[in-house]
Amino acid sequence: MKQMKHFKILATFTAAILLPLLGVASNSNAATTPDEQYVVSTSQSLSGQELMGISIADNSSASTHPSWLLADPLGNNDWIKARLCTSLSDANCSTAASVSYVATLPVCDSPDSSNCLVGISAISPSGAEVQGKFSRAFPTKGWTDYPADQSSNLPAGASPSLFTLPGVTNGGGTDTYLVNFQAQGHRNKSDAKFLTNQVLATISPVTIQNGNYGRMHAFDATGRRADCVAANLPCGLSVNGGSNMDDKACASLDDGACALKQAFPAGYRFKLVVNLGNTPVGWFHGRIKSPDLSIINNTNGVQISVAAEPVTVPTVGIAVNRFTLPQNMQDFYKNGTQTESWNWGEVGPHGLRNQLSLPPPSSQAAFDQFKLWSSYFNDKASATPTIWNFQTLELNSDSSSCFQNSKSLIGIVTTNAMMYSGGPPSFNKSEGVLEYKVGSPHYKANGDVFQGTYDLQVRSDVARCLYGFSSAPIKASLTVTSESGAENVASTTVTENNGWLRMAAYGFTFSNPTIKVKLSQDTPAPAPTPSASPTPTVEATPTPSASPVTTTPTPKPTVAAQKKSTIVCVKGKSTKSIIAVKPVCPIGYKKK
Repeated sequence: MKQMKHFKILATFTAAILLPLLGVASNSNAATTPDEQYVVSTSQSLSGQELMGISIADNSSASTHPSWLLADPLGNNDWIKARLCTSLSDANCSTAASVSYVATLPVCDSPDSSNCLVGISAISPSGAEVQGKFSRAFPTKGWTDYPADQSSNLPAGASPSLFTLPGVTNGGGTDTYLVNFQAQGHRNKSDAKFLTNQVLATISPVTIQNGNYGRMHAFDATGRRADCVAANLPCGLSVNGGSNMDDKACASLDDGACALKQAFPAGYRFKLVVNLGNTPVGWFHGRIKSPDLSIINNTNGVQISVAAEPVTVPTVGIAVNRFTLPQNMQDFYKNGTQTESWNWGEVGPHGLRNQLSLPPPSSQAAFDQFKLWSSYFNDKASATPTIWNFQTLELNSDSSSCFQNSKSLIGIVTTNAMMYSGGPPSFNKSEGVLEYKVGSPHYKANGDVFQGTYDLQVRSDVARCLYGFSSAPIKASLTVTSESGAENVASTTVTENNGWLRMAAYGFTFSNPTIKVKLSQDTPAPAPTPSASPTPTVEATPTPSASPVTTTPTPKPTVAAQKKSTIVCVKGKSTKSIIAVKPVCPIGYKKK
């Protein structure tokens, strides 16, 4: 069985040759600046000061990544030899061993169109639904946009879309919202069609700000300087900015304009509907609350609908003189153990450049490094922006076999915690509980106590597979406890309806709560399906008084034997083993 190839698609920035990226930042934010525009902004004026800093925030580089169509000539993930194509018939793509794409989907020409954005809407507190009106693409056209090929299920590579939602006024005083649904896929030369295997969806309230901005531009190795490696420049694939202004608070960029992020209006749910040529498989995770997920087969594939509330998500950031840090922190970063980072400016007196560590919020590195910097933040966020997004969840060998499905989407897990485990809930066999790790500062940037949200929506047959349950009704309970053992949750719900099991916990506090969720049946059930032991922090425990949740009986699934294979994916010093029927490296990683 052929393994899918996957190139690194996230932006590769080299500040010395691009725009001014960085400027010293602290854990305070100007009162006049909306939290949605908070960034650890660094400036070339700080060049040579040998700063060291950290930023833990949702990655925005993926959402501003332009569309591209990419040829891998030999099918070996050689990012130096990879070439961008103008279309599928381009000489580079037509002869390549494999072709991959990153496509920001355009708005549909008709309701039956495939691989396109159907639209968005806003649902008011009273339940009234306001339909979004498409305004224009932003930017109007990307540097590396390419046309669709319907016969091979290749989406068109386009730009994010601006919509108006009449009467739904955002924090910037406009009714303008930018929608970016980004799909990623691949086809080997022997394959008949492309397969979309990863998606990223974002809705952002925006105002359009004019200035010296420019579109993001993707490059391959063509025309690179011969000494680019020695000069520490991007030599293969990279995405460079074209702005002379700080653009990190922009949801998208056009020549001369920025879609500046603003706050969501209170009380509204937002709904996004998209048509895809094939259903994404596995799991979604996201920054939303109380999601309602729907997948319906249509003429050319599937229609996916997600309606949910936006959430506030803490972020922290600071940059200080490296040599004022405690020795253990200097040693930690000197040894290069950080997962991701930006380096900028000229070297300082000790031969070091400024550096900003960027551990992904879904990684263990975020937990570890936040602990290192904890005294600089005093358990308080630098900002708490409102966010609405979801994306494909990467699976690894630690996931239960019941959670790994190569044919359909089986669930969505969402939280507003600053840090969380980057996978579906782990199944603790010894305790019979689902576990999910979360962490955040205890306080918002304004000093209010931060309250957490957690939602898990999973297909009922998957839950039955996990526990070895029959089709009899399921009992469920969910509690959240603090580190001291006291319950600190405002509300929990567990329901089962239309083949989906929904669990939610709202109003719990941080720093390290434990969410406990357990399912049970009155009738005896077989032993749980074996799975790897997880790292506890979000668990689930039974309560004798739990009320049964009844649904139409669902037959216990028969899991067909499918041959799985393993690939090793790397990103810097980070390594992941991916086990699946058709394993693919997650966004930002490449196959080893």
